[in-house]
Amino acid sequence: MLISILSAKTDSDSKKDYKRLKQIMLEVEEWEVIEDLIPILQPFADATDYLGGSKYCTHSTMIPILIDIFKRLKPLTSIGEKKAAEINLKNPEIAFDNQVSIEDDDEEQPNPTATRKLKIKEPVITRGLIDKIKLTLYAAMKHYWNDLFTPKALLPSLLDPRIKQLSFVTVSQRFDTEGFLSNKYEEEKLLLSSSSSASSSTQVNSKEKKKKKPQKYDSIFASFKKPVIPTTDEVNDYLDLKEISIESDPLMWWHGHQEQFPILSKLARRYLAVYACSTSSERLFSDAGNLLTSKRTRMSPKLFKKIMFLKRNSIHLESIHPIHSQLELF
Repeated sequence: MLISILSAKTDSDSKKDYKRLKQIMLEVEEWEVIEDLIPILQPFADATDYLGGSKYCTHSTMIPILIDIFKRLKPLTSIGEKKAAEINLKNPEIAFDNQVSIEDDDEEQPNPTATRKLKIKEPVITRGLIDKIKLTLYAAMKHYWNDLFTPKALLPSLLDPRIKQLSFVTVSQRFDTEGFLSNKYEEEKLLLSSSSSASSSTQVNSKEKKKKKPQKYDSIFASFKKPVIPTTDEVNDYLDLKEISIESDPLMWWHGHQEQFPILSKLARRYLAVYACSTSSERLFSDAGNLLTSKRTRMSPKLFKKIMFLKRNSIHLESIHPIHSQLELF
């Protein structure tokens, strides 16, 4: 459309723009390659959007998402695997680099320090380009994520009650991860028992020094409550439970089952509370910069912390103070 409009113009600037645009205009084959790239790159965009969230658990779903992308890019033949292994990621023609210089553009000066030099007027050789891109992405994932299927990497997913069956890996890899969780559980159990014995001896010594306190009153309704007895084998009992809905919050689930799984719930909070990306921290710094501007330099640190706390935790306000209770005040 634009090139047709410029071709009808008679002024010198339009003719110059028409000539330059015609030289860099994409060919039909290049447009077809771009269309074929969309389904290849779309999973990366979806993963980036989802794992960049800060209002839900992302650490446990990071490895399953990466494994899914890894399987999509995996070559179907052994020849493809061999070609992917031969790819040198240090090659400047393959590596993703921001330092790119355009060599044959009359209106742009070439960057002498750039590692990659492109000739924008030359058409791209599109034959086999899609397969080459997929192989390069596959080789890059194998290079940077070579521990996707290890028990240590799969442990957060196993502690997520939504996906604890680990249906995205083999049976042997799932068994290895369950064994790794059992070892972690025994270590945590031993650590808690040693710390509780040390604290109990300290409490005995402190009680001897203190005066006798009045006996605590037990409510007459206390006998109606059924106590939750902690399970003796937390790992197997947890694994025997059915998976919960994918829309559920795993941290809330563990909060409701912490009496039944006191040790496992502690492990789960330790792993599931980690963010998969640093975008939440970057958003926090952006919010702080928007709040503490040059016109608010006299704001006290105490007030600044309170405003930032309200900003980041406003989503929980309704659960603490429901709307109907706020309307009753008016």
